Amino acid sequence: MASQKKKLSYFKESFLYFILFCIYLLTFYEIIGKINLFYKIFKTITIRLFQLE
Repeated sequence: MASQKKKLSYFKESFLYFILFCIYLLTFYEIIGKINLFYKIFKTITIRLFQLE
């Protein structure tokens, strides 16, 4: 019975780490998306500025 309980706690721990990892990945992708968005905006602004000259 003790080994089963240990297995269960291990499963809970790994599940928690998995959830944390997913949250970390989501934030990471969000940050990359924001950087990409800023880059696109910056690119369009610079292209417009060069076209005005």
